[in-house]
Amino acid sequence: MNRLSSLISKFVNKETLSYLFWGIATSLLNVGLFFILDHSGVDYKIANLIALLCTKIAAYFTSKYFVFHSKCNSFTELIKEILSFVFARGATMLIDYVGLIILTDLFHVNKTIGKLLMTALVVILNYYFSKVAVFKKKDNSNIE
Repeated sequence: MNRLSSLISKFVNKETLSYLFWGIATSLLNVGLFFILDHSGVDYKIANLIALLCTKIAAYFTSKYFVFHSKCNSFTELIKEILSFVFARGATMLIDYVGLIILTDLFHVNKTIGKLLMTALVVILNYYFSKVAVFKKKDNSNIE
């Protein structure tokens, strides 16, 4: 029982709960924008791209300030963090974008269902990449 409790506390903590909250919020933004644009007559590929770009911008700020509480010690460190975020989220954006096209055009999955499936996969990948590569714990003792 102690082992199970230890395992749960490793994965369920303030950071993961905060990420879950903000991940759901940005996912709702993503799917909501996609749905609105798609139902406004915008081609689903363009609608998806616009939704993804808007969501990535929102996700940077929510992840930086509300999930990982990242503080940069210099302008150079901030630029590195932003570039790492852009690279990591660019990769998952590509997975989301291409994945939706594959699901919709090749497997004839409903666009909205496909978008929800890809969003779920991307949320998991984004947490991993953010934790490991972008918002790594830094020594913030010399914050300017």
